[in-house]
Amino acid sequence: ADLSYIEEAAKGGLTAESIPTAYLTAVIVVHKDNTTIRSLEDITKSGVRISLADQSAAVGKFTRKVLAENGLLNAVEINVTVTKPTVNGIVEDVSIGSVDATIAWDAVARNFTDLRTIEIPIFSAKRRSAAVAVLNSTRKSTAALHLARYISAKDKGGEVFKRNGFDTPEKAD
Repeated sequence: ADLSYIEEAAKGGLTAESIPTAYLTAVIVVHKDNTTIRSLEDITKSGVRISLADQSAAVGKFTRKVLAENGLLNAVEINVTVTKPTVNGIVEDVSIGSVDATIAWDAVARNFTDLRTIEIPIFSAKRRSAAVAVLNSTRKSTAALHLARYISAKDKGGEVFKRNGFDTPEKAD
């Protein structure tokens, strides 16, 4: 998901260390053949069916916060026909045609060849970080830290993240 979950765990004293691994940017997701939706304004038009992640999902919490900050939440929520607890669920809704659009993480949507993404400046300006964390409760802290560093290394895990559609930090940790 995103760094907010690790930050919450850190506040509770559960993490020993966290290392950034990738970036997540919210985008509008539509079927690749959909030519009527090109902007945030388009998903506020009457008749557009939207699947939105609920607030238990990082992208749902993030989307609602940014839309509310920009005075757009009510205009989008009017068209929400279904909510789901996961980002994969809302992207799948668009893929199978049960809705016209969703707002999801770019990296998740890129794994669906029948979909396209639309970048939205208010979301792009606030991309989120994803990270890996070592928990204080681990019994093998040295091994856990080595794994976390491997996952976050630009030339190791970073390559896997890139192959799977994620933007990654430019410097290796």
